[in-house]
Amino acid sequence: MSNQADVAEAERLKTLGNELYQQGEYDAARHRYTEAIKKNPKNPVLYANRGAVYLATKEYIEAAHDCKKAVDLDPTYAKAWGRLGKATHGLSDWARCVEAWQKALDCLPKENLTATERILKVQFTEGLNNALGARRRIETSIVSLDRSSRNTPWHRAESLTQARQAARKPSCVFVIKFAYDALKEGLKKMDAMKVVKDARGREMTHGEKALQDLTNCIMADDRIFHLPDPNSFLEKIQKQSMLEAESNRAFLNDGGLAAIKEQILKRLKSESWNTVRPSIATTIRIWIWEGFFRYRMFGHFGFAFEMYTKTIDLLEWGRKQWPKVPDSDRGVVFKLTFIRGVKRLHLDLMHASVASKRKDTPYTFSDLAATATELLEDVNSAPPPAGEMYVGDMLAFWDYVKGDALSILGWCNLEQGLFAEYIDGDKDKSLGLIQAAGEYYLAAAECYPEDEPHHSTFLRKYLECLCYSEKPLRLTLPVCERIRTVIPQALEVYAAPPFNEQLKKEMLEVSEFESRCKEGVMEGRLTLDSVEKIVIPKVGKNKTEKDNLPFKVVYPGDEGYEQAVEA
Repeated sequence: MSNQADVAEAERLKTLGNELYQQGEYDAARHRYTEAIKKNPKNPVLYANRGAVYLATKEYIEAAHDCKKAVDLDPTYAKAWGRLGKATHGLSDWARCVEAWQKALDCLPKENLTATERILKVQFTEGLNNALGARRRIETSIVSLDRSSRNTPWHRAESLTQARQAARKPSCVFVIKFAYDALKEGLKKMDAMKVVKDARGREMTHGEKALQDLTNCIMADDRIFHLPDPNSFLEKIQKQSMLEAESNRAFLNDGGLAAIKEQILKRLKSESWNTVRPSIATTIRIWIWEGFFRYRMFGHFGFAFEMYTKTIDLLEWGRKQWPKVPDSDRGVVFKLTFIRGVKRLHLDLMHASVASKRKDTPYTFSDLAATATELLEDVNSAPPPAGEMYVGDMLAFWDYVKGDALSILGWCNLEQGLFAEYIDGDKDKSLGLIQAAGEYYLAAAECYPEDEPHHSTFLRKYLECLCYSEKPLRLTLPVCERIRTVIPQALEVYAAPPFNEQLKKEMLEVSEFESRCKEGVMEGRLTLDSVEKIVIPKVGKNKTEKDNLPFKVVYPGDEGYEQAVEA
């Protein structure tokens, strides 16, 4: 076909795509726009229209990619800038979002606006104001730590590992060591990356797979992730991701998830599994890493949500697509333990979103409880394989996942129980929910070793539920004693601030409650059948979505630190 014929065909396909989009047939519309782009890749409207489809299906990364392509082709395209603003808002990428809305406004005439342009101006102005407000609310989740300290959990774990091994009992130090060893290895590989020039003067990057280690770290125990040098890390990780994406031909610019699946199947027809598998694995590792890091570093909730959702979808599709292929051939990313690790990250993100009462959260209590229940069923239906297994793997990908799911079910029941009493005035419903919450929290605590802070924290929540349920001292005091016994074990590992602050707070609250009740019994003011309530800390609405997340550590004072945080 001639070029003119191609342009005409692209217009025909665009018209069909527009009709399908109006009818809500988004997959079909995306396909039409994609075919049109192949015919006329220089038409910015085609990219903007496909971006509108991705916005409708909440695939914000793909939407942002297409809208960016549209404004690159036509920098005066106001509607494309506006769609880029919507896409980056969905990703919580406030710097790009503000820029996009401002560009959209700048592209409109300053006066004599048409009726359509006046409507767009109102939309663009509202989008800009919302983005500016959201950007001001973002606060860093970064906390400082003395880099010379040898009391960090990972240093304590290294010194305690031998003794814990000799004791032959579960310990959090095994998980910490597993996560920290992976982090160290990943950072080591990044440091060894080299950029050299070929005979033509072109830069060539050489290095090893570091993303595998970094993602293993955060899926095992994301509290252990920290940056010894945040200023240089940002530049290194960008080069590392680019290196691995290029060398393994990752599916990062192949359109939406449906298009990536099509491309995988297409490549498998002409290539061997050994060349396609690294492409899939690298794509997934990059998605996990970028979702985690951008959320923790910059508060990009929507971006992390989409990354985790896409990852889980692709992983589960892969298991169904090749059900009889052994794991040794499919690769580690399709293993149930790997999928479970991603689901755990996603569940924690959901919990943070619901708990922080985000206005833009796509989740409800029911969604959170259903996802936690599904993950719990996943763990229970796939017990650890027979034979030898490193205890760190066992804890991180079975017990900890189960504990997370149970604790979130406890949280959902407790929150709804309190709501039923104080808002609905339904005492019986409230009592049933809170008692169920207590059982969930107790079961969650028992999934963790006694030296893991989650163990004492969930026992503390169990104690709160007993008190709310008006259980007597003969039931609550033994829980206090149990909590006092395990907290010192956790403090042996989590010895330094800010890691030990919550543990010390819990110890003080429980000890004060226990002492007050025992004194009352000794003085005859109380009996073991008396009901007393522990002081329940009042928790207001969180400032940002990150307040509910485990901390990560970087170091203020480094050159370029402020720029790194605000980038």
